[in-house]
Amino acid sequence: MVDSSERQILSFYKSKKIVVSGATGYIAWNLINKLLGIDCEITCLTRKPPSELYMENFTTCNAEVNTIVGSYHDEELWKKSLDGVDIVFHLASQTSFYKAEEDPLEDFNSNVYPMQLLLKAVSQNEKKPYVAFAGSATQCGLTKKLPVGESVNDNPSTIYDFHKLLAESYLKFYINKNLVNGACLRLSNVYGPGPKSSNDDRGILNSMVRKALQKEKLTIYGTGDFIRDYIFIDDVVNAFLACPCHLKRTNGNHYVVGSGKGYSVKEAINMVARVVERITSLKVNVISVEPPDGLLDIEYRHFVADNSNLKLDTGWFVSTDLEEGIVKTVNKFRTN
Repeated sequence: MVDSSERQILSFYKSKKIVVSGATGYIAWNLINKLLGIDCEITCLTRKPPSELYMENFTTCNAEVNTIVGSYHDEELWKKSLDGVDIVFHLASQTSFYKAEEDPLEDFNSNVYPMQLLLKAVSQNEKKPYVAFAGSATQCGLTKKLPVGESVNDNPSTIYDFHKLLAESYLKFYINKNLVNGACLRLSNVYGPGPKSSNDDRGILNSMVRKALQKEKLTIYGTGDFIRDYIFIDDVVNAFLACPCHLKRTNGNHYVVGSGKGYSVKEAINMVARVVERITSLKVNVISVEPPDGLLDIEYRHFVADNSNLKLDTGWFVSTDLEEGIVKTVNKFRTN
């Protein structure tokens, strides 16, 4: 069901030319699926051809959908795909803290270099498109005061977050030069259904839902007291869609995107267990184990988002609370 505010946002995209990088990924698939009912042109950028299973996930289609397959390191790919574009959702990314630590250069090539090529291409266009970039709430590093908003000084503690911040800085530099419009959305812990062909276990909550449905034990590291902010995928998609609609207010900004409510890891995992037991009648066991060696300091953070600026600038709001989102995720995963 689409409410009036969502319908108004979607109407903004009518007749627009839209490019989505990382198109076969988790967030991108949900965003594209939301736009398919609109009369618009969507170009999906992907490193690999989408599978038939992926394409079957699309429900309705009034949009003209094109797919361009190639390397995000290919300057010509960006020039070809971005010609005359109105809006770019740059969602292609390497998302592992640990892979970034193991190979910083490869992480730079995944998370920074494509942004450089994207910006070079759009800055040469006659149109000045809007670039909405997917950042990470952990870019600010280990903060002591909650909730965390945009005024917090950035002090990234991982290679991954440093590179995300660098890519965001490149985008802001081009915006300040008046070569492009855009904003960065720093996402907290995203969860919820995705395409059948993707990794449904993205994030701790999706992983725990999957394990519970497979009758596996759910594990909590230590006491599980660290606070996290979990946000449902539909609310994330709506945040991305809202920003280009309010260009004058959002241009050049970054936003911390979360639910605004904190739950300990233990509370969230126990909620998954209760929901799965209620819906399926399965018995779900939750156990505590010692944390493995080698965890990064960022794993021991507390985090709650202050999303008030995004609400103020766009009218966006959180529509799905944690328990409702877990219920939707469980029901979807049961049918996959």
